[in-house]
Formats: sequence, C-alpha cells, structure tokens
Amino acid sequence: MTIATKLSAIFLVYALFGCGEQQGAYQKLDMKSPELLGIEKATNLSGAERWGRWTDGSPLKLQFASGLPKEFRLLLTVAHIYGPNTGKQIEVQVADQRQTFIGPAEGDKTVIQLDFKGVPKSTDTLQIAVPETLSQEGERKLGIGFESLEIAPLK
Repeated sequence: MTIATKLSAIFLVYALFGCGEQQGAYQKLDMKSPELLGIEKATNLSGAERWGRWTDGSPLKLQFASGLPKEFRLLLTVAHIYGPNTGKQIEVQVADQRQTFIGPAEGDKTVIQLDFKGVPKSTDTLQIAVPETLSQEGERKLGIGFESLEIAPLK
C-alpha cells in the first residue's frame, strides 16, 4: 500500500466518523498548556503558567480554527481574578450575542456556564471584555486567570 493510499484511507475514516477538527466539534482549551490547540489566533492572553493563563489587556479574543457551533455551552473555569473585577459584570460576546457573568472572589475557583444559540455559521471568534486590568511592572495587564475553556455543542 502506498503512502498516498494510506493517507486517502485515513482521510476517509476522518470524514465518515467525524474525527479531527470540524465546525461544531467539542473543544477544550487547557490554559496550562504551552500550545492552545484549535486556536487560530489569541489576542490579550498571556503565556501559560502552572495553573493556567491571565488575560493580558481587554478584550480577550480567541479565534477558533474550526469555527464555533451554531448552539453551544461555554464553560469557563476561572482560577484567579484581579481584585477590582470581583463582583463586576464581565461580558462574553459571540457574533452579535452578549452574555455576562459576575466576577467571582479571588481564590474562589469557579466554573461559569453560558449557553449560546443561533450563532451564525461563519462565526469563529469569542471575546471576553475585562472591566479592569492591572499593569505589573509595566509589562502585563492582568484581569482574569483562566484554567480552562470548553465549547460543548448543544444537541
């Protein structure tokens, strides 16, 4: 069997059984990982730390390589939060839809759940507006520390 034949067989399996990246697929971003698989571009996000990643400015923008599902549940695991953001409304935007959550207290690891429905097919970007950021030593503008982010299609 030639390499081309083997590759064709692999692609056929992926197409038939839904493996690999596809619009609407479940995605989990482990913010502790040095690479964010499935992300085409990240704006205002710091590098990976032992526990996750800080937002570094506002808004955080994540552009997904395979797009976002038409209907999905967003699960954000917040590990840290810069003090003034505690108790403030934090806005999450997907296409023209906006939802908010209240910033948890520092030290309270919290999972935020937001459902998005009727998302246009071409949508590939999620934004999170951070109300206040803190510049440390003139370098990073910390706001929210995320441990993970999950996109789970709703059926």
